[in-house]
Amino acid sequence: MEAGGAGYVIKSDAGRELLAAVKALREGERYISARLVGRVFFDAPEYSSQGHGLHKLQIYSSDEAFLDGYASFVGGGLNSGNAVVVLATEAHRLGLSQRLRTLGFDLDAVIKSGSYISLDAAEILASFMSDHEPDGNDCGLW
Repeated sequence: MEAGGAGYVIKSDAGRELLAAVKALREGERYISARLVGRVFFDAPEYSSQGHGLHKLQIYSSDEAFLDGYASFVGGGLNSGNAVVVLATEAHRLGLSQRLRTLGFDLDAVIKSGSYISLDAAEILASFMSDHEPDGNDCGLW
């Protein structure tokens, strides 16, 4: 994946997954074998040669695993002095804030400092979507 691949199928699972992988790749999506769920599949360099930020691809088997990984990621950002903007469902934002507090973050102080901004995904999407598509109005997000 780091070398530019768009998918990975475990050889022993190819009989079950190859067709789905080919369909995903034809539609411009990435595909990773189901047995790799919950693992960090690749870790791209922090910045590309053009200076654009790149990201990790992580796949989680459950909300609990997602929240644990997300809390680790957000906590790492806050610990390194970066500001973090979270765009998530209400349940995920609540779970994340609970985990951050468990990790020792004084979330009220971090929010007050402006280093942690938590936004509701449904509210943000509703501000510029209509009938499941961008509504074309200038919403100030682009």
